[in-house]
Amino acid sequence: MNPRERFIKTLKFAHPDRIYYSFGPPRKSTPEAWKLQGLPDMPETDDYDCPDEFYEFVGMDPNPWQLSQEQSFPVDLGIYPPFGIEIIKEDESGLTWRDEKGIVMHDAGRKLGTPGFRTRSYLSHPVTGFGDWPEMQKRFDPHSPGRFPDNRDQVVRSFKARETPLVVIVYGLFSLGRDWVGSEPVSVFATQEIGQGGVDEKHFEQGCTVFGERGNIYIPQAFSQVEILRFGRMAEATLFITDHRIGSQRTEEVRIEAVHQWRLEQEFFADRVLTGRTIEPPGENGVANMKVLDAVVQSARTGTPVEL
Repeated sequence: MNPRERFIKTLKFAHPDRIYYSFGPPRKSTPEAWKLQGLPDMPETDDYDCPDEFYEFVGMDPNPWQLSQEQSFPVDLGIYPPFGIEIIKEDESGLTWRDEKGIVMHDAGRKLGTPGFRTRSYLSHPVTGFGDWPEMQKRFDPHSPGRFPDNRDQVVRSFKARETPLVVIVYGLFSLGRDWVGSEPVSVFATQEIGQGGVDEKHFEQGCTVFGERGNIYIPQAFSQVEILRFGRMAEATLFITDHRIGSQRTEEVRIEAVHQWRLEQEFFADRVLTGRTIEPPGENGVANMKVLDAVVQSARTGTPVEL
């Protein structure tokens, strides 16, 4: 039974020889970590790739994402034509560049194309207002030349004899919207049991909960620095993260080692002043965070959402 037959029977709840089993390839740094944990030596591959020996080792079907172009339908449903990749600045602090989606980002201490994880900050997105939208619309014209291959009829006929599932990449509106304008919050709603004295830092010291789309974070003591000022000792922070997806209601306890936050901030800032190195993260991030925090307090006082 080939992978295509196995995939179809799995979807139809039929009786394949086994379920179709395939997952997205990991970053290059992931298999390297697996080798330290006992994975046998295998040929080197590029980022987001695995050798055939790995698929055989884990009993996985060939990954259609990594097969030849004949196994994926050659239609481009994303930004077309793409923005040109541009290196804006490269120094000891890292690389500032624009990707094919028009997003300007900074990779701290990493060169473009370096395998593994990056400390990345997104600086700007292609749509900053209504005036930018008409230009972006042109890049999503379904009739743009080049979205489909000239020999698509021949390509379709060739698919009939394939032995693997066919890959068609369709971008969701959530990911597209995030790439267009970024993922900054647009509205904040907060609620607290407010006593006669109103809402202040001392009130949040008693604990607060941050609710998100996928779950919530409960912080029993939101302002641990108060303990440092009051008693001259460090206070370890504890967070409780609850995942509400798929009805799991899974809660994870996260403990953060106590540090002298103010001292670290001052030492970091002084080092950047003395050495002239770039400050990470930039001050704009701090301003954005303070806007959200101010909105949280205002929302807790008024009981209404606050638009950002």
